[in-house]
Amino acid sequence: MPTFYVPYRDKKYVCTIKPAKTKAISLVSCEMAGLQNQEFANVDIPDFIADLPNIIEAVQVHRKKTKNSLLQIRIAPQDRKKIEQRAHVAGKTISAYIRTRALA
Repeated sequence: MPTFYVPYRDKKYVCTIKPAKTKAISLVSCEMAGLQNQEFANVDIPDFIADLPNIIEAVQVHRKKTKNSLLQIRIAPQDRKKIEQRAHVAGKTISAYIRTRALA
């Protein structure tokens, strides 16, 4: 399964492409763009990848508008560093990583 990274605001977000049931279609996943196994025609994938930063921007703006609660926690510096590293490896923001893990 090919993995690629989409640069957006000084970060790189993980996305994947995997084959679908038909040869002309692939499944694209990119959590920051709100995509999970979305079908795309293979001929459209290069244009889609080029547009992904704009899609991520739109999703981020939408998420900011729909979130209205702030949760703060105290954490040891070494634990924060571990969380930051794991979020980076997962291609997520710290908030997205913690939400995903806490609500799983």
